[in-house]
Amino acid sequence: MRLSTNMIYHQRLQDMNSAQARWMDAGSQLASGKRVSKPSDDPQASSQAVRINQSENRNQQYVASRGFAKTGMTLQMSILTQMTDVTTQIDTTIIQASNQGALSDKDRSTLAEQLTGLKEQLVALGNSTDGNGRYIFAGFKSDKPPFEIDASGEVLYHGGDKAIMQNVASDREMTTYFTGAQVFDTDSNGVVNIFKALNTGIESLKKPLQGAPQADLDQAQAELGEANSAIKSALDQISNIEAKQGLQLQEIDKLDFLADTRSIQNAARKSELLETNWTGTTTDYYKEKAMFEASQSIFKDLNSMSLFGSR
Repeated sequence: MRLSTNMIYHQRLQDMNSAQARWMDAGSQLASGKRVSKPSDDPQASSQAVRINQSENRNQQYVASRGFAKTGMTLQMSILTQMTDVTTQIDTTIIQASNQGALSDKDRSTLAEQLTGLKEQLVALGNSTDGNGRYIFAGFKSDKPPFEIDASGEVLYHGGDKAIMQNVASDREMTTYFTGAQVFDTDSNGVVNIFKALNTGIESLKKPLQGAPQADLDQAQAELGEANSAIKSALDQISNIEAKQGLQLQEIDKLDFLADTRSIQNAARKSELLETNWTGTTTDYYKEKAMFEASQSIFKDLNSMSLFGSR
């Protein structure tokens, strides 16, 4: 009979301690907001949370990568827009210069000076730098100006032939900086064709035509026509690169939206795995508290029985 009573005593003590442990665990979850504070609390949930963290780290790495790419693209696109404006002014000026009958030699000389100034503006834009002093149209040779005006007035390209690329997603690579060679066609010697044709037009405008034979007039007109054709082709090329950057920027915005959605999903899933379920845990807290108090009361009653009085 004594052995049986001891068994009952120890069983009730164990019940009371277990109820107290469950009650305290629920209270700890409510206090910390964490269902899983260490891996041993729930090894499977902890393992899944580690994988979610790894996935989110990769997600954030590409977010940062897109941020760098977007900064570069936006900068280059703004320069391309300015190039478009200057090239349009050049085109308009050449069209004006082609109206030979209404222009004096002085007018032609003035237009030649205007075109020279616009050419220098376009070269300066091609030698634009980023916030770190790197030339954005030079490719991987970004430590030196990609465009140079030599002694003869020709514009030469010395930049790299490979564009700067950036991984913006696990399966997507984009061009951050197009090279000057991609923006302006160059020949095998590095001479930039648009400027070569423009120089031809400028030199033509410097020649006096008043009283000149028809052959000279025809030649001047042909030279301006050649320059005009090259300028229009260059304008199309610049606009094409500008459009490509614009499309890439739109795609980056879409990728960022998907990344934000993925981050929200990862956070929600991680919360489900590790954080306190407030409704369920609050219910458990009061339930376990009631069970502990009941077990404690039963244990006290048993402990006060005369059968245990000698203890």
